[in-house]
Amino acid sequence: MAMAKNVVRSIDGVSYEEWFGREPGSASEFGDLLRSFSEALRGEWLTAVRGNSEQGFCSLFFEKTGLAVWFGGGDRCKLRHSSQDSFGKDENFIEQCRQVFGKSLLAIYPGGRNASRSIIFLFGDKMMDSEHRKKRHETTKAVSLRLSYNEKEKRFVFTVDTVDVRDGVYGVMSTEKIPMTQDSYKQRVRNFQDGQMYEGLVDVAGKVKIPPVYRYIHLADFTRELYQVSVMSGDGQLLVGACAADGRLLIPCQYRDLYCLKVGYAMVMDQNNHFWVIDYDDNAIFGPSIYGVDIYGNTDKYLFYIEYWEDVGFECMGIYDVASKTMTAPAEYSYIKYRDDGMFDVVVARDRRRAVGDRFGNEQDLLFSQRNFKKR
Repeated sequence: MAMAKNVVRSIDGVSYEEWFGREPGSASEFGDLLRSFSEALRGEWLTAVRGNSEQGFCSLFFEKTGLAVWFGGGDRCKLRHSSQDSFGKDENFIEQCRQVFGKSLLAIYPGGRNASRSIIFLFGDKMMDSEHRKKRHETTKAVSLRLSYNEKEKRFVFTVDTVDVRDGVYGVMSTEKIPMTQDSYKQRVRNFQDGQMYEGLVDVAGKVKIPPVYRYIHLADFTRELYQVSVMSGDGQLLVGACAADGRLLIPCQYRDLYCLKVGYAMVMDQNNHFWVIDYDDNAIFGPSIYGVDIYGNTDKYLFYIEYWEDVGFECMGIYDVASKTMTAPAEYSYIKYRDDGMFDVVVARDRRRAVGDRFGNEQDLLFSQRNFKKR
């Protein structure tokens, strides 16, 4: 219904559908299409921008060829890389784009979130791309031109801004302070070579602490300032690992999930959905396990492993000795906390009885009181 209005739309007798052919159906396809145009046009000067606002048609003229953009209803957008096309009423948009004229195209990439159709053209000095490849770890300024279309007002929206370009490869999209850290800022960048977004870490002066090679990065342990980082595998699977604030990769990105435990270990999920507890040298301490361990355990000497106890019908915890790598007490507790005297405060799951026991699950003959049983 809404689509039908766009089908009959035409400029100079050529329909929207006929002239531009197949339309990107998803945000991913749209990004792939823009990346292909970016590779074809990289290095060329922008010489003119003309079009027809009423029809939603805009043509960007480069040195040798052109890129035609046609905005349909809603978020529809088609592109055509061909000769320097010009249809209908010929409007000149040079005033809105004057800051990018005389500059070389570095990249083209999506400007909207999700399926929103807007396009960003990034321009720099004529030799910026090749010069940056020789001078690593340098940052210069580029100019971005965002092109979108206001369907209601029937007009193009041109937005010009400056973008930091690092190493001639990465355009800095955003930088934000990471809470609970002293001098760490998450930086989101776009790699102009593959068109993808990546995240890294810089200090207040912009010096790189963790290089922007990860798809996502977030603070997983603020006491040690350790970060969960992730990469995309060849088959499109997101794999996670752990990285220190100085950029050292402590745990390789080969796991499906990762939790930093408060006692200095990490619990990871492997490709078979099994949990392991490992140290930050990637050495296994516990596992494999279907249920994992209590992530709130308060000692590095013992882990409180989790298993399903049929007698009570829910998951319970037991005691695992890290030094001997042995399950010393059965998973029969709904609560466990390690005490300063080497004993454990526990709640027996079967009858919800509170007790004090040793690492083997033997209850101790101690004076039982609220003072003796220490809650977290």
